Amino acid sequence: MRIKVNRIALIQELHVEHIVQYLVKTGVLNGADLKHIERGSMPPDRTRLLLDLLASKGKDTEWYKHFRNSLLNPDASPILSKRYRCLVEFLDNTIIHRPTSQGNLFRDFTSLPASKLPNPSSFHHYNTLPPIQRNGDAVNPAKHERKVSPDILKIHDGDSSDFLSPRDPQGDSKDEAMDHEEEGIVNPSSSPIVKGYIHHWVPVPANFSHSLIPEPDDLFRSLGDSPLAEDKAQLHLERQALKTARSLELMHQLQRKKMLPHNMEIIQSEPAHDLLASPDQFHLYAKHFTLLLHNHGVNLLHDLANSFLVVLKALQPSDNINKIGATIKQGLDLTDLFSELNQSKEAEQTLISVLGFLNRHPRLETVMATYKGYIKLMHLMNKEYNLRSTSIAYFRITEVIWQIEKMSFGQDLVEKGEMYLELSHMMLESGSVNSAYSWAFKSLQHVSAEEKTSVINVLCNAVMAYCSKWNIKRAEQLAVQAVQLSREYFGSRHPMYLKALLTYCYYSNEFRQDDSGVEIARHTLQVARITYGIETPQQAHAHRALCKALIVAQNFKEEEYLDHAQRAFSISQACYPPAHPAKYLFHFTLAYAQYWKALQLPPSEQEATLSLALQEISHAHSQVLQHFGDLCLRHAQVLALMAQISIKMNKFKTAESLLVTSDKILSLCLPSHSNYLLVTQATLAMFYAMDPVGKVEDAKILLQKVIKELDSPGVLVNWVVFAFDHLVALHQSAGEQKEAAIIEAQKEEWVANNPPHTSKITLPVLMEPPRPYAEFLADFNIWQKRVDRWKEAKESEECCHL
Repeated sequence: MRIKVNRIALIQELHVEHIVQYLVKTGVLNGADLKHIERGSMPPDRTRLLLDLLASKGKDTEWYKHFRNSLLNPDASPILSKRYRCLVEFLDNTIIHRPTSQGNLFRDFTSLPASKLPNPSSFHHYNTLPPIQRNGDAVNPAKHERKVSPDILKIHDGDSSDFLSPRDPQGDSKDEAMDHEEEGIVNPSSSPIVKGYIHHWVPVPANFSHSLIPEPDDLFRSLGDSPLAEDKAQLHLERQALKTARSLELMHQLQRKKMLPHNMEIIQSEPAHDLLASPDQFHLYAKHFTLLLHNHGVNLLHDLANSFLVVLKALQPSDNINKIGATIKQGLDLTDLFSELNQSKEAEQTLISVLGFLNRHPRLETVMATYKGYIKLMHLMNKEYNLRSTSIAYFRITEVIWQIEKMSFGQDLVEKGEMYLELSHMMLESGSVNSAYSWAFKSLQHVSAEEKTSVINVLCNAVMAYCSKWNIKRAEQLAVQAVQLSREYFGSRHPMYLKALLTYCYYSNEFRQDDSGVEIARHTLQVARITYGIETPQQAHAHRALCKALIVAQNFKEEEYLDHAQRAFSISQACYPPAHPAKYLFHFTLAYAQYWKALQLPPSEQEATLSLALQEISHAHSQVLQHFGDLCLRHAQVLALMAQISIKMNKFKTAESLLVTSDKILSLCLPSHSNYLLVTQATLAMFYAMDPVGKVEDAKILLQKVIKELDSPGVLVNWVVFAFDHLVALHQSAGEQKEAAIIEAQKEEWVANNPPHTSKITLPVLMEPPRPYAEFLADFNIWQKRVDRWKEAKESEECCHL
């Protein structure tokens, strides 16, 4: 408890390198602990990691005694040693209240009439502890309390059960439960608050006897009843997240009532600190913050963003560098929180403010924070499909890298893996497939294997880039490694595992198209539901993946595919802002599902369903033009589906115009051997060969062109075989047996070089232990392996000559 109360002072003053050797010598820390501490990028980060580690040690290590002794015997200068002794005095003189007993006392008073209340002067009060003065002079405690700046606001754990429990739904109406503005008599029950290093008792607001955040009973029950250890672990994390969210809600109430200590912001409270200290658990708060906003109009995330902006505005370039570094880090962590919870507006606002401060007040100590900030900006802009802003952020990154690398010690400071990842993503979104492929490969080589989140992000992006290049075998290796590695790193109830699963589903739906893909897509949807506990964009994408898996596997039973398409569309409309570019995907998927539904109906009953499909794809078309322009891969794909629908509606002239336009767009955007272009040209050729169109010669020319440009992906691709068969049939129908035999021979050769998949990738395969990333990369990098073999052969040859 003493460490917890004085945490901020320790983080600000203590440098871990002065005491860790003593702690290692006494057996409190080990080598793994030291490596964990060194992951901190700044001194406050390393101190924070040390304090967290100490709190996890068992009593048998006597860690507190050894920690206190290490402060008394640091490996530091006399001046610092004196400051560390002041920290020891802070620890020794910390007053630990017993709030439970006092809370009960307060609650007993509420049941008494006013005439029987005891005189407050009869209670024993502790005087405020004065600060430790170096010159030994006494200080007026009241004067000291006014001058000490508040460092942290903390809710004590001892008496929080009354106001951190959910409100009885039958006892209060929604309006009475909300009432975050109405003034009233303050409830005499109170919660202990820590301001700086001094305990204060701050009354709980009158209308906050219970929390507005309900306990997710169904989720807790299902996790509690589950025999799986991972579900038990998640239940523990879920309870911690609920407690932190309710504590943050109390901070919000105190702030709205203007009951926080002077100059204290909600972002400086301990609940906010606890929230930002665990980025791997951000997703657990999605349901709590969403329900609080939808049911009661309380937007905690918006208040956190505004609170941070106030703190950042008050920050001065003359402030202590540790304070500046901690504030900047808090802003970057807050950006990650908003991004994870799909609050793009708050994320962008916070990040732009942080970068604005860093650019106005450049310092050597914050240059790496500036680099990381622009990397995050690239990620945000890519996520929002704002490619122009992404390119501007990339330009600023190159400037910052130049500043870093021109320093004598800056050559190895910059980890460029994430930059290459975002650059690859940007190129892929703009349709530059070859560039995206090259940058993706570079990101695989340069990402740090210790940055687990970055490794999974790089693998997932590489899957998309290799799929776009139709490098199928290597895309499969990347997809499987991403799922296996993310499960080992984060467990099976984490957004990174869900992201890897969604990426694998994309690969499977494009190239495997089997029943195992359906099984994995169902598992993905289940993970999305359990991970977030509420409808999110990730869950919408999981529904969309399952819809397509069912269609490509030709599983049309009970129209389940259409149900998932509609569910994905419904969730996306609720979760995304009105004009978000990603919404076009769900219009496209719904149109695709309705098109396939029409194909299962008798011709006389198809018209109504095809009209609905045409309506949805028209919405997608307008959104693509608005957000991406007319010369892009997305526009060509939308036009191709519109053409397919028009063909089934017997609108052949419209269909031909759409297919020709799609072909022209792709011819301008992509190289002649691009598989996206070849698929479109094969589709147009088959359209020309239809009886109502009758352009057989044009069909032959296009199919010949497609076959000539084909690459060998190493795996059988169904549409390629279909194109060969169609061209053979056209030659045979025209009596051109010799030409048909030549094409048939070419087909057999192509199939021999690109055999079908010989093994299935099932869910148990994806749950197998992965290889370490470094080992996987060494095997994956075929070119480097060949170079290494050549070097070995060269060295052996030279040795023989000697």
